[in-house]
Amino acid sequence: MMTTQIPIEHPGVILKEEFIEAFDLTPYAVAKRTGIPQTALSEILRGKRNISATNALKLSEFFGVSESFFINIQTRCNLDIAKEKAQEALSEIIPFRGLTPSDAEFLEA
Repeated sequence: MMTTQIPIEHPGVILKEEFIEAFDLTPYAVAKRTGIPQTALSEILRGKRNISATNALKLSEFFGVSESFFINIQTRCNLDIAKEKAQEALSEIIPFRGLTPSDAEFLEA
């Protein structure tokens, strides 16, 4: 059974809407309090830059969420993008669990 997942928004959108705007903060204030360069934070909020592990830790500390919160969203977003780009190539892969002994020649090729 294949599970369907809803595509995730870029973590910058979530950061902007669910944290910065929700708490009536400014990007400048968040940048200053976290030590994230303002230009980098601005690019993250516009979806032009990924959240690095270091910045994810800083944001997690500032907003009081788990250390993995922002990096997990970023990873999920990256996987969604990769799946979309590699969809055709992925569909051509024969899963190992589906191989039979008669497929041995195929594996050796």
